[in-house]
Amino acid sequence: MKILSLNYEYPPLGGGAGALSEDLNRQLAAAGHRVCVVTMHYPGLPKQETKDGVEIFRIPCLRKHRASCAPWEQLSYLISLRRFMRTHPELQRFDVCHSHFIVPTGLGALKIRSRYGMPYILTAHGSDVEGHNDKLSVRLIHRLIRGMWRRIVDGSYRTVSPSVMLKELMARNYPSDRYRIIPNGIDIAAYAADMQEEIVPRNDDREKRPMLLLLGRMQESKNFQTVLKALNLVRPDGWHIELVGDGPYRKTLEAQAERLGLGSIVTFRGWVDHGSAEHTELIRNAALFVSASRCENCPVAVLEAAAAGSTLILSDIPGHRSMMGDQALYFPADDVGELAKILRSELGKERRRKHYDIRAFSWEAVVPLYEKLLTECAAAAGRSRG
Repeated sequence: MKILSLNYEYPPLGGGAGALSEDLNRQLAAAGHRVCVVTMHYPGLPKQETKDGVEIFRIPCLRKHRASCAPWEQLSYLISLRRFMRTHPELQRFDVCHSHFIVPTGLGALKIRSRYGMPYILTAHGSDVEGHNDKLSVRLIHRLIRGMWRRIVDGSYRTVSPSVMLKELMARNYPSDRYRIIPNGIDIAAYAADMQEEIVPRNDDREKRPMLLLLGRMQESKNFQTVLKALNLVRPDGWHIELVGDGPYRKTLEAQAERLGLGSIVTFRGWVDHGSAEHTELIRNAALFVSASRCENCPVAVLEAAAAGSTLILSDIPGHRSMMGDQALYFPADDVGELAKILRSELGKERRRKHYDIRAFSWEAVVPLYEKLLTECAAAAGRSRG
């Protein structure tokens, strides 16, 4: 099967949704499918390359930051995508298109279907669904594009949600029989594998490092600021705090850490490429992983930390609960005191590797679901040629 994959941000650009699409494409290519990605170009990146069997085209766009992308920059991707498809007739004849994000990318898929007859499926990732993010500017944009959003969903063969929570939110916004649930996937073995012998002894119950990890796009809704406030109350002796990621809120967080006098224990590591040796080792080493986010869908970073056996301390939101159930420790998203209470308790415990049941999120479980849906989509339009 020939799969055209669209995503306006693809590693090393973007956050968890980009990383998820990259991993999925790699798995589909390994299963024998031809996968071509069309994404944004960014200075320093090749315009075309083949990576892990996936062909990647990076098209000219406006984009100022690797970690974030403004609406007008997303629009530049759609304009460039239209031009790119006109000059690549081979891609016009692919069997199926997989669009990551309903908006903006789904509008590109809708135009490709109209012009070239190529059917498409969508995968929603959270921010592209009205009501998932309560930031005022996001709410206003979604109100403006409601009609377009519905046309994109109606034009899809199916619209995938990685969680029950997000599917229910989409259904409240716009009832449709096109919604399907396929969870996000991860390579569990990559994070569960023993670390290098020179770092720690090789055994499944190894002791983790006295390190607390926060990982993600640095924006206000990710709520790193609440974690810093809680750490100020706890003042963990002998522990180190790693904040990994970048984004528009980073300078505010750095100023907060300095103001609270946490500079000696907090490191702002900055951007670390997903899947790199540094990224993997940070997750493997961390004894504690904290996500204080106010809104999440099916966050890959939490799954990776679970695979690595870190103690999970998560904000009590549907996106976290639907993934981890009763296996994690929870606190109200903005409750500094409750988070500090949990941290005090966990910082004094043995740092042994935890074990979580996340088999439903393994690629062995997830990839066949996507293969089936993509095959059905192509066959329904009479385009599947194997």
